Amino acid sequence: MEEKKRRNGAWHISLIQPVGGDLAEARATGQNIAFQHQPEAVGHKVGRRDVYQLGEDSWLITYDAPWRLGSTGHFRVSVARYIGSID
Repeated sequence: MEEKKRRNGAWHISLIQPVGGDLAEARATGQNIAFQHQPEAVGHKVGRRDVYQLGEDSWLITYDAPWRLGSTGHFRVSVARYIGSID
């Protein structure tokens, strides 16, 4: 699951990628997404990215956003267990 912060400061889920029931595989996939995922930056190339592991199942990624006058952006990747739906 990828979470990004909107301009208004609220976090929102922007990507959910089902992996299966194996926790080790889910953690490996989460780490791969943290290093390989390119956040959406309409018409812009994302610069350097730094990856921080917050826990076994969570990563925070910061990246250079030169089109924003040298500022940075960030997103978070987390491994989560789906437990069901309610209608």
